[in-house]
Amino acid sequence: MLALAHGLRVELPLQRAHQLLRPLATESDISRVQEALSTDHALSGDTWLKRQRESVSSLNDGDPIGLAHIIRNSTRRQAARSPKGGKPPQSLWERQIATKARSLLSTEIAYARAIEPDEANSWIDQQLSQRP
Repeated sequence: MLALAHGLRVELPLQRAHQLLRPLATESDISRVQEALSTDHALSGDTWLKRQRESVSSLNDGDPIGLAHIIRNSTRRQAARSPKGGKPPQSLWERQIATKARSLLSTEIAYARAIEPDEANSWIDQQLSQRP
């Protein structure tokens, strides 16, 4: 049995758990997350539908690097949409996916580093503000 936040519990036979659950992120994984968040990556010019499919796939996979990419791209895309620039704000689905990705990533970092999720969120913000 695995106890999670807010009283949520997951009970699986041990063999099934080994098949379905991945281990918690390591410091090496978190270093790669740090790199992904702070890298100034060009925004995709793909259609919103293709971006949505890729984001949902990364979100469902739950890999910390994929979550970091969702957060980074969403943050960069939002920054490019200034009110004076005339571009509309991000769509509701983009904001929801980014919020969910941030929640999952900050929770994973919090567990991996034995810190509070708020501290992990602050760490994510620090990485997003850094440029190599």
